[in-house]
Amino acid sequence: MRTGSSKGNKGFTLIEMLVVAAILSIFASIAIPSYQDFVLKSRRAEGISFLFQVMELQERYFTENLSYATDLTELGYVSSTDLESESSYYQVNAAACGGTVISDCVLLTANAINEQQNDDDLSLSSLGSKLPDGFW
Repeated sequence: MRTGSSKGNKGFTLIEMLVVAAILSIFASIAIPSYQDFVLKSRRAEGISFLFQVMELQERYFTENLSYATDLTELGYVSSTDLESESSYYQVNAAACGGTVISDCVLLTANAINEQQNDDDLSLSSLGSKLPDGFW
């Protein structure tokens, strides 16, 4: 007959806990930057879409006026400056392409702002050039 209590080791040792913590921190150090890159890329789609939307309005304006608009209120927007995308990740402005006048070419630039500020700016010209390469 047994007397006394049975002492079974139940639980984890400190070493086992440290090993698990180390493994989890390695996974987190890989997963978090990958997730942040994914979020930047998914938000970039909004900036690209917004640039195409503004360029479509620019082309309509061009067919009626034989010039592109630098003042975005001429396209129906409320403000000519600080024109922001729907979720406020990009701010769009219009200017003449380098070395040309606004009647020949317009360059739309979407500047990354707010939570998207770590991303590069996007550019689309009426001649079809898209910058930066690899983002489109």
